[in-house]
Amino acid sequence: MPSLPQHDPRPARRQQRLARARARYQFCSDPELGLPALESLPPEERFGVLVGATAGRLAIEIGVNQLARRASDVEQRVRAWIGEGGLLARVAPGLRPPATDPRPACPETRELAAAALCSTLAPSALHARLPRRPALEDRLFAWQRLAGVNPLNLRRIERPPDRFPVSAALVRRVLADGDTLAAAAAEGRLLLGDWSVLEDMPNGSYAGQRKHVHAPLALFVARRPSGAAPAPALSPVAIQCAQRPGPGAPVLCPLDGVRWRMAKTVVQVADLNVHELQLHLGRCHFLVELFAVAARRRLSEAHPLLVLLAPHLRHTLAINDLAKRELLRPGGEVDTLLAGTRAGSLALIRRTVEGFELGPALFDEDLRRRGLDDRDALPVYPWRDDGAPLWDAIQRWVSDYVDRYYPGELYRAQDDELRAWLKELVDPEGAGLRGLGAVDDLAALKRLLSFLLFTCSALHSAINYSQYALAGYMPSMPCAAFAPAPTLETPDAPNSWDAMLMPPELAARQLEFFYQQSEFRLNLLGEYPRAGFEDDERIAAALQRFRRRLDALDVESRARDQYRPLSYPWLQPSRIPASVHI
Repeated sequence: MPSLPQHDPRPARRQQRLARARARYQFCSDPELGLPALESLPPEERFGVLVGATAGRLAIEIGVNQLARRASDVEQRVRAWIGEGGLLARVAPGLRPPATDPRPACPETRELAAAALCSTLAPSALHARLPRRPALEDRLFAWQRLAGVNPLNLRRIERPPDRFPVSAALVRRVLADGDTLAAAAAEGRLLLGDWSVLEDMPNGSYAGQRKHVHAPLALFVARRPSGAAPAPALSPVAIQCAQRPGPGAPVLCPLDGVRWRMAKTVVQVADLNVHELQLHLGRCHFLVELFAVAARRRLSEAHPLLVLLAPHLRHTLAINDLAKRELLRPGGEVDTLLAGTRAGSLALIRRTVEGFELGPALFDEDLRRRGLDDRDALPVYPWRDDGAPLWDAIQRWVSDYVDRYYPGELYRAQDDELRAWLKELVDPEGAGLRGLGAVDDLAALKRLLSFLLFTCSALHSAINYSQYALAGYMPSMPCAAFAPAPTLETPDAPNSWDAMLMPPELAARQLEFFYQQSEFRLNLLGEYPRAGFEDDERIAAALQRFRRRLDALDVESRARDQYRPLSYPWLQPSRIPASVHI
């Protein structure tokens, strides 16, 4: 049974066990990331047989795909990626080449991959709900800002910033339906995507070829409802491929032909790099590691808070240990696939964790800060629409749980272990989190715990399990560009965009990596095995309410999904793992 330290009938034994835990879970400074980290992985944190079996199945599937990739015929390679038996068909069964392709075969794989992308846009299951017209690709691009691998970038603005000189005349020409920049701003329909965190990212390289990464700005307008449309569409209006305008970074729009397509690829590359480094590795994996190590060091196994957190921290230390040895190593996926140098990528992860502030990171505070809590201005936003009721359900569960063990505001004075955990989280010799804020009342404790549960489950689910479906096919969302951003001097010809695409071996590695990431699930939100909650009537009843709410949210999310331009299943509770384990 969970128990607070002041209620434990054998306090000496409890202290002895905590002392042994502190010996096994020790903080050190990671020499590569420059962050506090677990010094060595204790045996009890290692992956078990179930994980090995799951990994083995995925390795076999990827091995089969690699055999197909090694086929001598270039067209067979591309069809292996997107054809009926390819890995992508597991997520989107309709994404396959048409029976006849009017385009002549291209000798270069990158050019063929580009042609394949164009040929699959119309018949693809991913695009079947959208009208088949030239604006289709722009709508898909805009949709990914709302329901892509990084749905937390967009924010509402009153006008374009001075460093992004988008004119009213340009907006009028692009929208071409009487809508204006002034009207969109006045009605809260003007949205900005800003990838400034990449401004100082140095360009990486691969096999002697230079990669390119930029820090673009992108302007979007939420369109007014028209006819029977259920909600306004989001239209991309302008892109600037750097934080400051100039001859090397002109303001480009959908009327700019291939240069516009290249600008969108610049945004896609930036978005995928920010997603992987800042959101996925920084916010989820390595930030959660700090909370996990501090909890193991300072909270007894019987402490109610560790009993609550344990399923949400399961396998995180093990996957982080593996990530440091494989993913982050020289020649690993971060070094090889992503656009920046390895040192630059590790620096962005470090800045993300060091700059973490709890208040702005809370789900509801983040929405308010970005101005996207207004459903009238932006009626369809899957991250918000599915995430808000999940956030509310998790908060209620946490509140019910905390109230069971802490009936009054004197909890800190009586609970030595809780005080020690909160102290270690901010101690420079421990986790060293400078932006945690004061956790000095029950409301603040509940916010912190809700943030942890939501991050380990819903946030990680949304950004991890969408990777293969949205970024597995390289021409749609490359990890890196292999040609610079377009300027007004860039030839308006298809091969200008083709040159940006990754070499075929990297394209295949990107697909296989994201497939592996998106297929690995070991637990489920709402499951608390071996927690002993069934022995406490109040906790058991609260957990049942939480599970019933998750079941109801699953039905509601699936119903909403029927009316979306593209499916967004990653916040359906029946698909959300409890912990960060991949």
